[in-house]
Amino acid sequence: MSKKCYRFFGGLLNTQEKWLNKMSEKGYRLVRTGKLLYEFEKCKPDEVTYCVEFVGEKSKENSIAYANFLEDMGYKVFFKNINLNYSVGKVRWRPWAERDGRIATNATTFNREILIVEKANDGKPFELHTSYDDKEKYYRNLRNPWLFLLLMFALFAVTKQSIIFGIFALVSVIPGSIYQIQIMKIRKEAKTQELTKMENGEQLTFEFEQRPTIKGFPELRWTGKRPYRSTQYYPAQLRETYGKEQNGWINKIFWGDNLQVMSHLLKEYT
Repeated sequence: MSKKCYRFFGGLLNTQEKWLNKMSEKGYRLVRTGKLLYEFEKCKPDEVTYCVEFVGEKSKENSIAYANFLEDMGYKVFFKNINLNYSVGKVRWRPWAERDGRIATNATTFNREILIVEKANDGKPFELHTSYDDKEKYYRNLRNPWLFLLLMFALFAVTKQSIIFGIFALVSVIPGSIYQIQIMKIRKEAKTQELTKMENGEQLTFEFEQRPTIKGFPELRWTGKRPYRSTQYYPAQLRETYGKEQNGWINKIFWGDNLQVMSHLLKEYT
């Protein structure tokens, strides 16, 4: 038996995420979304858990590729609207999007600014961003639309001498400030962790022998290029393993960005 709820959360991603997880606690899992619609079906209480992700800065191709990646990881994904945009007719301009701004239409990313991600509840915290760099980048993407609105409303308030636009500008300061505080908090945590590792004598950088050039393969060269002999170490999160172990190795899937995973593999296997 299905249950239909009608809600609009706008940019309140944490509020939407908490509400979805409360519905899961009551024994309901999401099966369909609409502009205001959330349709649920019965399930075991706490069977699934949810995370809400902002993807409004991505292109249609990148957002679909990201959703497919999450589904390949075993998650269930729903696109949802946030309606945070600047509109002229049926064309929406998003100057805060990737590549110095994008035009969104109903056929591309308009009304598809949010991903609701569902996974089986294993009792562990559900985080899509694990490294400090990844978290900071994500919160910048959340902050930038509000900064744009702040500048736009402030400009209209001054040029039009409008109190209404001035109020809108002040309202835009609140979420922008919240996300900026999160960015500063993440930077502080990253710095604290780095200092703690240095005090404990943990190795933040490691060196390795220079690899010989592989014959028959092209090599990039440029003025000032230096041998790649050291890098910073970032612990990567192992998610899954596949197949049977052979000669001390088994196929593995890590969660993290390229820099994080590659530095981890270099340190572990050199």
